[in-house]
Amino acid sequence: MAALGEAGFEAFAVGGSVRDLVLGRAPKDWDLATNARPEEVQKLFPDHVYENTFGTVGIKVPRFLSTTPERFEHDIIEVTTYRRESAYTDKRRPEQLDFVTTLEEDLSRRDFTINALAYGKRDGAFVLIDPYAGQTDLKEKVIRTVGDPHARFREGRPSASCGRCALPPNCAIRKRKSRVKTGALRMQLL
Repeated sequence: MAALGEAGFEAFAVGGSVRDLVLGRAPKDWDLATNARPEEVQKLFPDHVYENTFGTVGIKVPRFLSTTPERFEHDIIEVTTYRRESAYTDKRRPEQLDFVTTLEEDLSRRDFTINALAYGKRDGAFVLIDPYAGQTDLKEKVIRTVGDPHARFREGRPSASCGRCALPPNCAIRKRKSRVKTGALRMQLL
């Protein structure tokens, strides 16, 4: 994050790594979101992997995660340009992707509030950004979608996941008033 910041870009840890930190767990991986375009990220980090059209550049760093198998010399930190996505027709990748300019726009595309968390520097201080009350949902053990839940699940995207594990079949879904302007479903494990 420091190298991106020193080059004049924003950079925030996002998603599951931030969720894990809030829960007091060691993150299994690190994902960063930035306003730098992929070609700008590649210039800053010559030792990278970039083989996609989704704006994600894998930065090779010395091994530091306890979850990385010993046979690997590097860990990869995924750095993704802020983006907006269309429907997921293949249930894996969006039909269309557009780069956007703000972290808040990027967080609005996330599946669940507990994954729409970001941590980084803003105005010279480190801050936790939580526009959809994901911390509250973590405390209440509630899984809530960002935006319209019916649209999220209709997209066919892997939104029925949290940290790559499917929601159990005993998950009750109930309508409730949301703290966000769009509708939300409240899902609580029974």
